[in-house]
Amino acid sequence: MLYKLSAILIVLFLLSGCEEQQNPENNGDGSIKNETSTNSIPVEAIEIKSKVIEQTLPLTGILEPNNSVDLIAEVSGKVIKIEKQLGDYVKARETLAIIDDVIPESQYNQAKAQVLSAESNLNIAEANFESDKMLFENGDISELALKNSRLTFDNAKAQHLSAIAALSTSKKSYEDTRINSPISGFISRKNIEYGTMVSLGTRTYRVVDLSKLKLMVSVPQEVINQVRVGSKANVIVSALNDASFQGSVKRI
Repeated sequence: MLYKLSAILIVLFLLSGCEEQQNPENNGDGSIKNETSTNSIPVEAIEIKSKVIEQTLPLTGILEPNNSVDLIAEVSGKVIKIEKQLGDYVKARETLAIIDDVIPESQYNQAKAQVLSAESNLNIAEANFESDKMLFENGDISELALKNSRLTFDNAKAQHLSAIAALSTSKKSYEDTRINSPISGFISRKNIEYGTMVSLGTRTYRVVDLSKLKLMVSVPQEVINQVRVGSKANVIVSALNDASFQGSVKRI
């Protein structure tokens, strides 16, 4: 019986000790001191900013002139003079070669003479008509004579216009014997020599304008959506000792 009582007392003592440990401490004035345990965890923060990421795409292309033109013979005949050679620089409307122009020049001069003659006849007919009008008003000539004078004047005007048209045609034929460049640039091709017989439509020269160049580049389809009009391009030309030039995308 004594052993059982001792066991019970020990258990009660242990329970009492546990309660004391679980009860909050007193501050001495009756208030309860509450302690909270806090564990701090270090966190690394990274500031995220938006920015443009540039990607360089190495591509290979072909340089082409900004403008080029093939000069076509507009008349048939023999080349009698070569003014410019391959590689020469020419200005706009400058003559590169001349095709036989003896007949076209004669026709041109004859047309100019016909214009002068028609113009002279027109002036005479006009003066006669003005004079006949005064005579008719004074009753010195009949109405029929005045009408004939008017018809002569009108016919002179028609002949003058016809002569001007013929002059324009002969002038065109004469000028076509001159192979002129419509643009300024360098001669990149020359297909004729002195004495060459050319026909209508023969290619004689090619002139290229190198003041600006355009680069034709094939872009793979997997990256084409990364290219935009206005995108900057650094162009390295191997033919010019790897000289570097700045450009931009003009058209896709």
